Amino acid sequence: MKKHDSNLDELYQDLADRFGALGQLLTELSSPKATQELLGSLAAGDAAAYNRLIDRVDLPLIGKCFWLREVIERIMETPTGFVEDCWLRDDMTPAERSLYFLIAFRHRRGTPIAKSMEVTMQESLGHRVIPPGAFLDELKANGLVTCESRMTYDTSTILVLGKPERVCV
Repeated sequence: MKKHDSNLDELYQDLADRFGALGQLLTELSSPKATQELLGSLAAGDAAAYNRLIDRVDLPLIGKCFWLREVIERIMETPTGFVEDCWLRDDMTPAERSLYFLIAFRHRRGTPIAKSMEVTMQESLGHRVIPPGAFLDELKANGLVTCESRMTYDTSTILVLGKPERVCV
């Protein structure tokens, strides 16, 4: 039998402690009254009330308050489905670039600035995302785009809660 690396043993213990603390947190917040207290403290920006709730969770971790806040926010997010983001391929040949120009010109003809050609920057990807529509469909049909699916979330409750610094002191 192989001897375990002591650094890995420490990692395993740290993660086990975090999972245990998460279990404690979820148990503490598993009643309507507890979640009412939680949301009330977050809405009011009442650090003392929030701290009373999370102090029940035994977790020897620097930044425990922020870690728990992130867990709470993640639980409050609601997945809304996948969207497909598409952008021009980075490795187009000269012939493909010429084809792209022809397609773009054809779609631009109808209106000075065609809605279907507006692009948005996808910060995380670093690409200009092309919105769905006839323009994108033609680019796809000609293999000029790279597409990737990503999950979207309803984060409307998260935006209202404010920065963790307001609650975690």
